[in-house]
Amino acid sequence: MFETLTTTGTVCGIDEDHDIVVQYPSGNRWTFNPAVLTKANIVRSGDTVQGAEGGTSQFQVGDLVQVCYDLERIKLLQRGHGEWAEAMLPTLGKVGRVQQIYSDSDLKVEVCGTSWTYNPAAVSKVASAGSAISNASGERLSQLLKKLFETQESGDLNEELVKAAANGDVAKVEDLLKRPDVDVSILKIILKHVNNRIA
Repeated sequence: MFETLTTTGTVCGIDEDHDIVVQYPSGNRWTFNPAVLTKANIVRSGDTVQGAEGGTSQFQVGDLVQVCYDLERIKLLQRGHGEWAEAMLPTLGKVGRVQQIYSDSDLKVEVCGTSWTYNPAAVSKVASAGSAISNASGERLSQLLKKLFETQESGDLNEELVKAAANGDVAKVEDLLKRPDVDVSILKIILKHVNNRIA
């Protein structure tokens, strides 16, 4: 571990505890609390720095991005770009917000209540930071997110039931409730929550 005191490493991931995984030229990887690390901007001759240093990245901090749906594809894309962790599985197909763009153009994306480092090829832009979406009122953003969710079928009937109820789609709720594989206790939780808010 002595090399960590004298050698500059490269951030290659963030673990489930939000600790930073750093790879060193020796090939060793060490995990650190972010408070003990210092960012080092190193530009070698002939290299161009992109992303956080004002380069040509197609993404900006604040952009809404959607994570790739394809598990096998994202595992390949993440090699050398923060790597793949099984804890990232819930983020597949989800929309998050770019928090930071690293010098190698990798993206720190807040998604599903946590932050992960993604290869920019593993996400697609949903909306730009400076677009009308980020400047819109909460109501307009709510409408746009509603449209986004309406077009996606998750395959999880319980999730579809919750979405339909949240969107006020009575016909879809009724159709889903007729299916034997839907957990009706989810609806009971929603109704209890609504009744508590009304009372």
